Amino acid sequence: MIVNIYEAKTQLSKLLREVAMGREVVIARDGMPLAKLVPFTSAPTQRVPEMAKGLILTAKDWDSDETNAEVAALLEGTNVTYAPGKARRRKAKGKP
Repeated sequence: MIVNIYEAKTQLSKLLREVAMGREVVIARDGMPLAKLVPFTSAPTQRVPEMAKGLILTAKDWDSDETNAEVAALLEGTNVTYAPGKARRRKAKGKP
């Protein structure tokens, strides 16, 4: 659909409805195309493999018994005293 500038100014809402339905609207001056209204689509983001490589650091003992016991205690709301080979849990103060 081609419209002149004056029609585009006075009928903008109507033209935007047309664009929302997928049609393209060309705005012209003296019969010469000047601009195009097209539906907005967000550009797909390009994923870059290994983009964060080297930015995320983990401790060497991230999966150790001690670390697992500390995480479990945090989730359960208890304090943990770690002894190699076993984790001893005691209730946090103020918790039943």
